[in-house]
Amino acid sequence: NTMLIQRATEMQNLKNQTRISILSLKKLVQSLIFQKMYLEPEETRSESDLSEDEGLKKRGCCASIYARICYIVPLASMIVMTFYYFWLCVYDRPLALALLTVYLIHHSYCYLFHVTFYSAVGQLKIRQSELINYRELYDERQDQLEEDGVMPTPDEIAWEEVLHFVILPNYKEDIDILREAIDTLAISTLARNQMGVVLAMEAREPDVQEKAEELMEEYRLKFKYVMATYHPPGLPNEMPGKASNTRWAAQRLWAFLKSESIDQDKVLFTVADADSDFHTVHTDMDNGHRHTMKVYKFTSVSADKPLREVTIWQPPIMHYKNYHSQPAVVKLCSLFVTQHELANLSDPAATALPYSTYSITSNLAKKVGGWDPDWISEDWHMFLKCFLNTGGRVSVVPILLPVVNYTPEDETWWGTVWARWAQAKRHALGIAEMVYYLSSLPDAVKSVQDEGGGCGEICYLFARGIPIIYKMFAIHIVMSTYW
Repeated sequence: NTMLIQRATEMQNLKNQTRISILSLKKLVQSLIFQKMYLEPEETRSESDLSEDEGLKKRGCCASIYARICYIVPLASMIVMTFYYFWLCVYDRPLALALLTVYLIHHSYCYLFHVTFYSAVGQLKIRQSELINYRELYDERQDQLEEDGVMPTPDEIAWEEVLHFVILPNYKEDIDILREAIDTLAISTLARNQMGVVLAMEAREPDVQEKAEELMEEYRLKFKYVMATYHPPGLPNEMPGKASNTRWAAQRLWAFLKSESIDQDKVLFTVADADSDFHTVHTDMDNGHRHTMKVYKFTSVSADKPLREVTIWQPPIMHYKNYHSQPAVVKLCSLFVTQHELANLSDPAATALPYSTYSITSNLAKKVGGWDPDWISEDWHMFLKCFLNTGGRVSVVPILLPVVNYTPEDETWWGTVWARWAQAKRHALGIAEMVYYLSSLPDAVKSVQDEGGGCGEICYLFARGIPIIYKMFAIHIVMSTYW
């Protein structure tokens, strides 16, 4: 025993010495590289290397200054607007009254007339969408193409080839609420052969594996794929929330698609809140169910590949699942937010952004590097990321069959109001997206140039970005300052 202990001690000492030697060698190599790159006399380096280094330093300095300016723009704008208006009230009251009048007229149009009119239009469009048999519409379109002699292109996807994965990020969500959401998916006639459900769980949740396995066992025969991912806590550069959980789930899903040799050109992702109920309408004409997923399928197979890869699909979100139990002030918020989002999707000229539950092709999500894990407003952020990485070509296409979910609720009246206030504060953090857009714009311009784009493509990016930056400014700066 003594000899064994001595040998074990010697082996451990040898391992420690080897580890120390490797670390020393690593430090030596790093120091040599540093000396070669930074401490080498300038006369031994070529003029091209020196000019390149100077250019990098200048660009890095300019980028740093620009980023700092972008970070202070929102706060500085609010402070300047507030003090400027108070200054006008004291020294130039006619101009202050004129500015106030212009603002009230604009605000009345955007948030009174526009919401009232186009939310009514949206209701009519929803009723029209409920009456459409999208499978028959697809078949009629294919028959018409055959009659016209139009041959299918290699990029065209048949109805039966689309594979749709619904990602449900959740943390400490009641299992019955998850069942409600999954049941609305299982109703679809597409579920058994063309739909997968990804339960994006948080590993830090107690007994999370048992909950996920119970749901997978319950629904494994109702979908083509049912799987669970477990987002580990404490990963570097991550913020706990929907964005980081979605990113982890998407990475695991891409690995699964690769292992199964599934063509990602035919894969569609839907990122949904855990309490989202998808629209289903039972009709005699269809001998089954019309479902939101059929609309996604029709719009995805009807679009050419270049168009599919720059499209994000968005249904209206309605916070009505617990509407009757909400306090009056919370009901008012739920009603206004719902009608505002519906109006934006119904107006073809409005600037629509993804919200809560949206769909995106696997290729587009993978092209931009997936979801960033350190942002709270993952829906807006993902849109802006795709927008900038595609030179401003990404757009939001409405799917006018609503998704219904809960408004935060507590056991008491005051607790529910406070929970809704906490949610509103999280939404208000979307002001960070304005900083992200402005600070990332130079990189987007450089990417356009690297891809061979000229002045026209750069102007297109700026022109399409103006309504977006205006919407973020109006919501997070103007409304936050004067309301």
